[in-house]
Amino acid sequence: MVRGREDDPVIPQSGLMMTNLCSNCASEIPLGSQFCSKCGIIAPLQPQVAPACSPTMTSTPGQSPNPHPHLEGLSGWLILVGFGLIISPLLVLSSIVRVNLPALAAMQDRLTPSPHPILDLLVFSELIMNSIFIIATLALIYLFFRKDRRFPIWMVVYYAAHAVLLALNHLAFALALPNANLNAGRATVVRAFVGACIWIPYLLVSRRVKVTFVR
Repeated sequence: MVRGREDDPVIPQSGLMMTNLCSNCASEIPLGSQFCSKCGIIAPLQPQVAPACSPTMTSTPGQSPNPHPHLEGLSGWLILVGFGLIISPLLVLSSIVRVNLPALAAMQDRLTPSPHPILDLLVFSELIMNSIFIIATLALIYLFFRKDRRFPIWMVVYYAAHAVLLALNHLAFALALPNANLNAGRATVVRAFVGACIWIPYLLVSRRVKVTFVR
């Protein structure tokens, strides 16, 4: 068996790659050659260790770099979402003051039993529903400005529930009062469904939403 010479390069097993350098001019010398092609002298070879691969960037485990940094932030179409959230509690509170509370006061002042008992129940249930809407929008405002990752899904739930509940409430009043003028309530239901059809897809597919609400 032929044994290797003492100056033969040794290939390490640790995943590193060896290259030989001339000790006189520091030029690279092909493996197995004892002569430098630059200066032509025989010189002891000095191995230079170089990593087989060098990572170009490091990333924190569990996190991926933001591929769209220019989209991050509460701007763009999200401004309209935030504006709608801010004014929603005020609009609902105005409806409670103008409609629900006077209706409840009329119920208490009435001396005779109501000819439509179901109507009294609907007025009371509408007041409860509007109070829930106010609490929900205040919670969503907090999640919105905190850029909480739970905001998009809860906002989608709110848009869908808001439209459905308003539609059911309007239908119940239309059945209880078939001759009443409920055009204002119908317009409110239409606006709720149009808003849901616009903003639910946006919150689900928007890149700005995905890179902004990550906390």
